[in-house]
Amino acid sequence: MRDGSPVDVRQVDPGLTVSRGDKGHAVKAVQVQLTLKADGVFGKKTQAAVAAFQKKKNMKGDGVVGPKTFNALITGSIAAKPKPVVRGYSLEFSKNWKYPTYSKLSLVRDGKVLKSWRAGSGKGSKDECASAKGWLPAP
Repeated sequence: MRDGSPVDVRQVDPGLTVSRGDKGHAVKAVQVQLTLKADGVFGKKTQAAVAAFQKKKNMKGDGVVGPKTFNALITGSIAAKPKPVVRGYSLEFSKNWKYPTYSKLSLVRDGKVLKSWRAGSGKGSKDECASAKGWLPAP
């Protein structure tokens, strides 16, 4: 990897975890977001900068970039922030980036989950989407 080559953070898997000793495009993307020298090598300086960033965002300052840290680097926010409570009934979809077949679709009332269903690709899922009935749990 050349220093100064463009980094497109959209090409990095947000479910990826990078830590000290790792090398590559994902590390370079993290370094660019932290305004470090982007050499693509996750060393002491990158680990310290990640830990400082995590502490600033009230996250566990372990210096490891997992999905929450990566999301915070890209968007400036973290998933742990309290979500506004929607009054009444709503549907929430939670994407599992690492294991997409374990994503969830939940029926929520006044911020409380009433029922959840696995909303994966259908491969191996026993839950199904029935015509005119929506998501139904397996019998």
